[in-house]
Amino acid sequence: MKIIHVLWKLLVVVALVVLFVSYRNHQIEYCTSHGGVWDYDKKTCRTDCFKWGEDFGCIKLTDEEIDIIQNCKTANCITQDMVKTICLRNQKAYNLKTQNCKFNFVKEGCNVLDGEWLYPEMCNENNK
Repeated sequence: MKIIHVLWKLLVVVALVVLFVSYRNHQIEYCTSHGGVWDYDKKTCRTDCFKWGEDFGCIKLTDEEIDIIQNCKTANCITQDMVKTICLRNQKAYNLKTQNCKFNFVKEGCNVLDGEWLYPEMCNENNK
């Protein structure tokens, strides 16, 4: 009889874990499909980040940029010029040729990357 009780308790625990994981996955999918970014540290949906990464955190947006993204009905609401502005304002490097932001950029990377890069203002502090 004890084995049956243990098995039932184990089944309940497994079911609760499965439900929790499913609910969390649903939250993440809902967040990203509605213009948000999932913050895995705070375990919440954020609308104030352009991108979130474990190694660089939140790439912050202005209120105006948040409004543009929240009211966007097409995939091309965010221009490359906006991406460049967001990137540099968040102290990240922007590649002019590929038009990509190096989100994990750190100060040690100032003026040493190969290719055509725009560097954030913090890199100018090294030259003073």
